[in-house]
Amino acid sequence: MLPTFVIFPALIACVLIASGALKLPQRSRTLQSFAAFGVPAPLRKPWAALALPVGEIILGAALLLLSGPAYLVAATLAAALMATYLVVVARSVAKRQAVDCNCFGALSTEPVSQI
Repeated sequence: MLPTFVIFPALIACVLIASGALKLPQRSRTLQSFAAFGVPAPLRKPWAALALPVGEIILGAALLLLSGPAYLVAATLAAALMATYLVVVARSVAKRQAVDCNCFGALSTEPVSQI
């Protein structure tokens, strides 16, 4: 049986890779989500809508492929990204905004809400 400290990072890596891959063809929806979530204007640019999914894919691959100090850097970045997602979504839910998050591209068409 694989220990949790192996399974959990592998699961996070797979989620990041899937999320990034499914967002790539949905860049206009990603930009709309940035605006709806109140992402600062300098980050609501086409380059950011491409950088986010590419970064998720790279980060997921890094969690699967790296070891030692490089793995710790990747894990820290993944934790920071997930914490950022949590804050952005929680802020939206607290404001009772139903926002299309585009979290998994065309697979996630339901808005983020309290329900």
